[in-house]
Amino acid sequence: MSDRKLNRSFGILQSFFLSANCAYFSFLVVYLSAMGYTEARIGLVMTLVSTVSVITPSILGYMADYVIPIKQIVLFMLLISIPLGFSLIFTVQILPLALVSIVLLGISERSMINVVDSWGMKIRLTHPGLNYGLTRGIASMAFALAALLLGRFYAARGIQMMFWVHALFLIVAVGAGFFLANVPTVGRKQDGHSYFQTIWLLLHDRTYVILLICMCLHGLSTVTVHTFRPMLIESMGGTSAHVGAALFIQAGSEAPVMLASAWFIRKFKVERLLILSFLFAALRLLATVIAPSLGWVIGVQVLQSIAYGLYLPVVLFYISLITRPEMRATAITLATSVGFGLSGILGNSLGGLLAQARGVRSVYFLFSALIFLAFILFLINTRLRREPV
Repeated sequence: MSDRKLNRSFGILQSFFLSANCAYFSFLVVYLSAMGYTEARIGLVMTLVSTVSVITPSILGYMADYVIPIKQIVLFMLLISIPLGFSLIFTVQILPLALVSIVLLGISERSMINVVDSWGMKIRLTHPGLNYGLTRGIASMAFALAALLLGRFYAARGIQMMFWVHALFLIVAVGAGFFLANVPTVGRKQDGHSYFQTIWLLLHDRTYVILLICMCLHGLSTVTVHTFRPMLIESMGGTSAHVGAALFIQAGSEAPVMLASAWFIRKFKVERLLILSFLFAALRLLATVIAPSLGWVIGVQVLQSIAYGLYLPVVLFYISLITRPEMRATAITLATSVGFGLSGILGNSLGGLLAQARGVRSVYFLFSALIFLAFILFLINTRLRREPV
């Protein structure tokens, strides 16, 4: 496959996959709120989604390294996500069944965010013409456009339309995935590492463990975006259209930086770029909570450009530098599942209770302080490392 076709297929997969996530998960809080769910109950739902997002990706990443080709894993999981998405319609009024529905979709779809990233890193090993920053930047622009249009569409036609849009986007993503390379597994006999042995090796690397801690703290910014920003906007009199506009600015601002990420990585030390990303993640939350109006809340999401747009390609590249190639998918999925999943468990459970007791603004102040700790920790660790990258 030519480089142009490769980047086009991977870009379409990422674009429609992330748009499907936007269609469902970015507006899930709005839907549950419309169905009468309280802040604490919504926090419980999102905590469970985050819990499976910690456990599942690293297992799937290990399987992609050693057992089942990653293409088969991704396409199968996305296909079963289509009927699972509709199941919430029939279970939303029965909390235990609703939780099962959402958790299963969390396993089959949310967990794939990290695995799709790993697929791109694996493809690059044999097809260096794949430009991850380019395709991911295009996907962010698609996410931004989807968020803006869907926010208005749901406000006009009803939030229940999210299930149909979600299914349509996944169908297109699966279609694009069929044209991508089926990267073979390494095979467990080649290095003899079991899943737990591989995790054990990774967790005995101090640099990797420090990164995990910082990624977990940084992940609180993602928790805030998906769970607590819709609550903040609603408390200020906003609607799903305002939620969509905030998502549009957020994703639209990260796209240009992702497109230029290869240039940033060539020009600057990777660790310095990560330090900057941690700082901007804290500043983005602080700027949002002190914003005097909805317009300002939406506008300051432009800080996402550095807080996530620079962060994601750089942190994936950094993991590739500090870990062995044969366990790269496991390393990436473990790190990203901790960074987005474990932080989701802590952030949603603690934040949900805090928002119920002290208001949603208290969540923003606490999380911005915790992310600032990641900035300090990674800065100190970088200064102590003998061989900065």
